[in-house]
Amino acid sequence: MRRSLENIVKKLGMPKMDAVAQVFQRWPDAVGTQIAEHSRPLALRDGVLKVVVDDSQYLTQLKWVGAKVVERLNDGLDEPTVERLEFRLE
Repeated sequence: MRRSLENIVKKLGMPKMDAVAQVFQRWPDAVGTQIAEHSRPLALRDGVLKVVVDDSQYLTQLKWVGAKVVERLNDGLDEPTVERLEFRLE
């Protein structure tokens, strides 16, 4: 059953479920406590992590450190999962 689900997920352009869980769990460490209080990952597909941010100040900060955040999120994974970040202000 698990193998079938992973095949479906792969066909949809999504990474392995374990990798998604790790990326979401790593968010606070990757961005820091203060930014994590004002943002959260929403979805990951085709290497794009969509992030919701509640304040334009933190959105700007995330844009500046985006490449470093991607690096931190991928660190220690079997294969790079996040290629870039996209932000949405709410």
